[in-house]
Amino acid sequence: MNLNFILSILLVTMAGLSTLIGSLLIIKSKNKSYKKLGFLLGLAVGIMLCICIKELLPESEELLSSVYNYPMSSIILVVSLFVGFGLSMILDKLLHHHDEEEHHDEHCQLCNVGITTALTMALHKLPEGIAIFIAIYSDYMIAIPFALAIAIHHIPEGMIISAPIYYGTGDKKKALLYSGLTGLVLPISGIIGFLFFQPIFTDLIEGILLAITSSIMLYITFKEIMPQAFKYGGKTTTVFAAILGIIFIYLIELI
Repeated sequence: MNLNFILSILLVTMAGLSTLIGSLLIIKSKNKSYKKLGFLLGLAVGIMLCICIKELLPESEELLSSVYNYPMSSIILVVSLFVGFGLSMILDKLLHHHDEEEHHDEHCQLCNVGITTALTMALHKLPEGIAIFIAIYSDYMIAIPFALAIAIHHIPEGMIISAPIYYGTGDKKKALLYSGLTGLVLPISGIIGFLFFQPIFTDLIEGILLAITSSIMLYITFKEIMPQAFKYGGKTTTVFAAILGIIFIYLIELI
């Protein structure tokens, strides 16, 4: 096992588990109010929309265009988006099939938002983990600043996951658990992808996965997170927080 491989594992793991920093910011906060929860969920709306529209979809389009010319690349992109939408509906059905029996208990709904977001973020990290691991392994000169940038990017993801789970259940360990498990997807997918799937991890496969992930993230944002943000924060707070979330993603890119 060479030094580059060990360094890649350490840096990708550090970057992935930075979600726990975001979680700690939530559970250590003394001011636990539902108005604050609404603001955090609004922030999540802006962050997730910006990640999808500014990062994932353009990258997917670029990767698919490198394999197929227009309009085939666009057709594959659109089909992938519909596949993501279909998977979202299935995921939604699986996670909410007890809602009617539980009379739509608001704590249950909040917990479902957190768990659904955790699963979505984990899916987002599958192709991301492989790409990041390969990038760090290939060029150790950029490894540390690159990993640091990824880590900072993942801190708000930990907040997005933990806030609804913590507010819904009051269970700090559960909030940290889901956040930590989501973060671990990054190094695990990176290591497995690097060792076993690197030859078939083509631009086509990555482009399709990114498009599917974008669709799922958009569905979760509009179906789950945004309604809860409006419920607890109100329209003004939610819109303001969403704009801040978008600005935050742009600021991260300056680092």
